[in-house]
Amino acid sequence: MLNRRYNLNYQQAGTLIAFIVLAIFVIKFLNTPKNENPLTNKDEFEIGLCRTCVLIENKGLVIDSDRGEYLDTALIKKLTLLAGENKNWRITEAYPPTVQHLSFCHQNGTCADIALQRNLLNKDRLSNLCKDALAAGLTVVNEYGDLKYYSPNSFCPKPNIFETTTGGHLHVY
Repeated sequence: MLNRRYNLNYQQAGTLIAFIVLAIFVIKFLNTPKNENPLTNKDEFEIGLCRTCVLIENKGLVIDSDRGEYLDTALIKKLTLLAGENKNWRITEAYPPTVQHLSFCHQNGTCADIALQRNLLNKDRLSNLCKDALAAGLTVVNEYGDLKYYSPNSFCPKPNIFETTTGGHLHVY
């Protein structure tokens, strides 16, 4: 009926409907209230997509400077368990991310990148870190690309290098 009244073919009618849906989405997005008040509580907050994140500071975790300062509360609990078993690592990327990542979890604080302390890197310590991470309930993706840090009997999965990998680390979630 719409087509006869306005002389639209099905393709034109579909395009019109798609345009209307898009326009409604844009209008709703532009009218979404923005949080104009600065965040005052540094322990619990909502920032971007990291809705369940808290400040890592004072949680007993070592983090590289300027590599984000927030993570999801459930992830912090697992990392704290890991830190209780193994002190040879540090967080190299938290939230907000400092580089582009393939994994969306970096955009909501539910994953992190960790690495062995630089002076302790060898295949046995890396395998132990993976073993302890798995015992803490973490899933591990090995992004240490150099095979000299990997052995077939390692607790670490075989290394993967992605186009966004910026250095050797374990991606945990």
